[in-house]
Amino acid sequence: MEQNLTTQASLPKKEGSAMIQADKNDPVNSKSAPAADDGGPHHRGAHRKRTLKEAKVILTDSTVMDCLVRDISEGGARLAFGDAFMLPKEFRLLVVSTNTVFPARLLWQRGLTAGIGFTGPEEPAPARKV
Repeated sequence: MEQNLTTQASLPKKEGSAMIQADKNDPVNSKSAPAADDGGPHHRGAHRKRTLKEAKVILTDSTVMDCLVRDISEGGARLAFGDAFMLPKEFRLLVVSTNTVFPARLLWQRGLTAGIGFTGPEEPAPARKV
């Protein structure tokens, strides 16, 4: 029995809909970017360890967004947010439990979940002024 299967990539994309054509040069919207818990192929150098840590995305010295680190590796992490918003391409991530800051870049974002890559070594968080 032969089946005729059509892949999602060959379906027409409608402008203004949630399904848009991915730009192959844009790592945030790339089709090869892993989806959260999708079971598909993942192109990362190190195995991510599951975790549940409170963190903050630092956008500027006075603007932060609360999030949770759902899994982490030497090279990056998967973050979960309570509200939907677009992350910038570059930011810093403060892990509250260890009081460390990682410079990071956005690799992919879908809904309330985002994958990030660390762009430098972790550093102790600066002391806060009271």
